[in-house]
Amino acid sequence: MKTHLLFLSFFFVFYASIKLFAFIGSGSGTSGDPYLVSTAVELNDVRNNFTAYYKQTADINLSSYPNWVRIGNSTTAGDNFTGTYDGDGHKVTGLSITSTSATGNGLFGVIGSGGIVKNLGVSGNVSGSNHWLGLLVGYNFGGTVDNCYSTGTVTTSANVAGGLVGFSSGNVSNCYSTASVTATGIGSTNIGGLIGSGTGTSGSISQCYSTGNVSNNNTTSASSNTGGFIGLSPHPILDCYSTGNVSSSSGGRAGGFVGGTGTTISSSFTSCYSTGLVTCTIKGGFIGYYNVGMFSNCYFDYNTAGTSTDCGTFVTSSPTGITAKTTAEMKTQSTFTGWDFTTIWEIVSGFYPRLKSIPDPALPVELISFTVSITNNSTVLHWQTATEVNNYGFDVERSTKNEGWEKIAFVQGYGNSNSPKSYSFADEPFGEREFNYRLKQIDTDGKYKYSQEVEVYLEIPVKFSVKQNFPNPFNPTTRIEFTLPSENNVEIKVFNILGMEVATLLYENRQAGTHSVEFNASELSSGIYFYKIVSGNYSEIKKMILLR
Repeated sequence: MKTHLLFLSFFFVFYASIKLFAFIGSGSGTSGDPYLVSTAVELNDVRNNFTAYYKQTADINLSSYPNWVRIGNSTTAGDNFTGTYDGDGHKVTGLSITSTSATGNGLFGVIGSGGIVKNLGVSGNVSGSNHWLGLLVGYNFGGTVDNCYSTGTVTTSANVAGGLVGFSSGNVSNCYSTASVTATGIGSTNIGGLIGSGTGTSGSISQCYSTGNVSNNNTTSASSNTGGFIGLSPHPILDCYSTGNVSSSSGGRAGGFVGGTGTTISSSFTSCYSTGLVTCTIKGGFIGYYNVGMFSNCYFDYNTAGTSTDCGTFVTSSPTGITAKTTAEMKTQSTFTGWDFTTIWEIVSGFYPRLKSIPDPALPVELISFTVSITNNSTVLHWQTATEVNNYGFDVERSTKNEGWEKIAFVQGYGNSNSPKSYSFADEPFGEREFNYRLKQIDTDGKYKYSQEVEVYLEIPVKFSVKQNFPNPFNPTTRIEFTLPSENNVEIKVFNILGMEVATLLYENRQAGTHSVEFNASELSSGIYFYKIVSGNYSEIKKMILLR
């Protein structure tokens, strides 16, 4: 009997433990059948199993969690996320974290060795008074972050904060951050646009960029490091760039790309650049403080950086492999010796280099031509783009001397493209003879800009003419188009097959040119009708069919 009771007790405890940690969504948590995450509640449940496979199936808003609790708590074995979280191109919005004591804060607090977070975007605000802050990951403790991005703000009164990852001793690739990063502590150090700092020799950072501004209020620590891309770097960094402005108060060092390097000889930078303004007492256009490490084919824009000095200060000697260039040179491909412009980089005329795998969405759609041709009384607009990033499409707008701009059509864009794309639109304007056209290019986020205007002048018709109504047969509306060689009064009437007048469509003065009127026969029965147009000495009758 005791044996049975012990067995039952064990069974219930075991069953309860299974139910306690069972994921609330669908899936089994394996690589072939991951847990599917589509809601904030399901995302919150990820913290109950750090080793499973997850796949996000929809965008998730975390506004229902006003102070999000990180997923993964510490570097202690079993207390950090070592599973796989695949965002599958979706994003998490509304992230809000206000931490006063916890170390390592972000959507994920700590991801451990073997842990993977990929294909995910996150936006929101993270602030705290302890170390290791990032919007996506607080501490990448030997894990992998790939194809992810962050937008929003990161604010710390402590040390080590980045727009995407706070501290990293793992791998980060194909990622970017547009977040602004601010350190408010009087002794804050290791603050960066993408990553705050890191340690170890096994990790790397490749094909990433940051565009947010980075500021540090440090006034007491002379060893404080602030960088546009990373605060303190111990890792190999390959094919990365930063464009945000960098500022640090009177204490510390600041660099357009990296705040400083430590004592780790594995610190290296290959094919990287920066363009942001650097403001600090000790500053470098590329690096603030140099101890050890290697630089190869790295550049900075000294016109925009506010300094032509590559390094603010160093321990024994200034680094080599960093070159100051003008803005014009930084926008010229031949400047970047040794760079891979076949598979990794590309350069659009008039812009800085960008990564092919994650083209900077801040770059506009480049419109390289916008022309118009005239066929009879029709105008055909032609335009071409060199490249497109997040291009939703184009509103086609028209104006006349007597009327302002109006939208007459929308043409869908290609979204993202690294090759030229051609578009066209045909318009048949009526009434006026002089027109202006322009394009309103619209991004997927709603931002827009206008093209230059093109002017069109349609010649005055040499004779009176009336086109067959279109469509024909029709139900219940059709359009009648006519041309006038000179200004005159125009009368258009509709008759039934018995010759009885059933409608007067127009009786007014019209200018020379092409015009049209619409006939709505919704109150008439099916049958044959005739429309007669009279203008001065001209008169013409045509047949049309109403078919219900």
